[in-house]
Amino acid sequence: MSQIPAIKAPTALPEALETFEEFLGEIADFGGEFIPGEMFRFSWVLLQVDEGENGPQIMAPKFGVYPFEYLEDCSEALNIVARQRFMADSFGVSVGRCTAIQAAITVKDLDECSNWVMTRVGREGDSVSGWSFGAEDSKLDPEVQENLELRSLWDLYSKRPELGEFCLLPQGMKVALEDPPKVMKDGKVVTAEEGSYFAQKFPAS
Repeated sequence: MSQIPAIKAPTALPEALETFEEFLGEIADFGGEFIPGEMFRFSWVLLQVDEGENGPQIMAPKFGVYPFEYLEDCSEALNIVARQRFMADSFGVSVGRCTAIQAAITVKDLDECSNWVMTRVGREGDSVSGWSFGAEDSKLDPEVQENLELRSLWDLYSKRPELGEFCLLPQGMKVALEDPPKVMKDGKVVTAEEGSYFAQKFPAS
């Protein structure tokens, strides 16, 4: 069995850290190796193996920074993955799949807008996330191809961190990034389950 890398995550949620430790253990059990310099996927985030003082260690991307910049503290990376699952559970839907480096379709004036709306229009592909981003206050017609462009979810997340927790919602879900966020399924507004993560985070919703 290969040496499991060290994890520095002082403020990670206990369940998030436990899930990640189990994930690394499964990789080792099946003969996987942790080679410094290599990257691997853990749900939505891409982590990196580095050479630490006592062997390999996990490095995580620094949130809010685009492009990627890696650091030792993995707390936020593990927490966002856990919260994405909590968000799906809040609405009784399955967890979708995509990664932070995959592309989303966006209107070209998105950064000039305030009222962002994210819609899961499909499943992930090799380089696409299945997400589309528009805005209620956009001046561009999203039906016109020339008004659209591809941007990575990580780029968008660095601009609007609140969208990160919704990125693993499945196809058919839509979120208006209001205060509080308005979540829709198949075109209809849905209410979070009582006592759920979303309900506790946004009690006025």
